[in-house]
Amino acid sequence: MENQDQFASLFDENNHDNLTLQDENGNVIEFKQIALLPYNGAEREEPTMYALLHPMVKDIEDNVVVCYRVEVNDDDYELIEEENDAILHDLFDQYMELVKKSSQPK
Repeated sequence: MENQDQFASLFDENNHDNLTLQDENGNVIEFKQIALLPYNGAEREEPTMYALLHPMVKDIEDNVVVCYRVEVNDDDYELIEEENDAILHDLFDQYMELVKKSSQPK
């Protein structure tokens, strides 16, 4: 899934607007931004960014989130849907920890 104009919005922590992305078949899909998380797995030396997005599609439940790995090649960005269960579980745990911290009184 790729759309260069949307990546600036994705990396802007003050932007909470929905993203409109185009898949490899040319279908346009709107997503609600949930989180952008760094992940430092065993296969990589530097953290990889992951976008957690909720597809704004009819008949999709509110708790459905799609996790995309942000691939950067020169000035080109691409979102690759993550399918590795171990990484998905780690990202879920990381996200839930952030939610827990943000809900604690300061």
